[in-house]
Amino acid sequence: MLALLTVRIRPLFWLFVVGFNLVGMVDLILDYYHAVQADLPALAGELGATYAIPIIYVPVLMITHIVAFYLLLLPQLKAARVIVGDASAS
Repeated sequence: MLALLTVRIRPLFWLFVVGFNLVGMVDLILDYYHAVQADLPALAGELGATYAIPIIYVPVLMITHIVAFYLLLLPQLKAARVIVGDASAS
């Protein structure tokens, strides 16, 4: 919500976007850890329809965070390529 409220203040906006993605990824990694500690695969039959959460939604959330980081780094990667290209041309 803070990122959406600060969309016109670019440095603060990007800080909130990166912070959101970092906190989200750490949370998902901790969720993976706790699922392994709780032996979730052995309890799969007891979860019923909620088994879709760790099987479908959690991996999709991790993928979206990874894609978000890729998209955040993409302009920097393009800029680095341009700089390297200029340096090799001269």
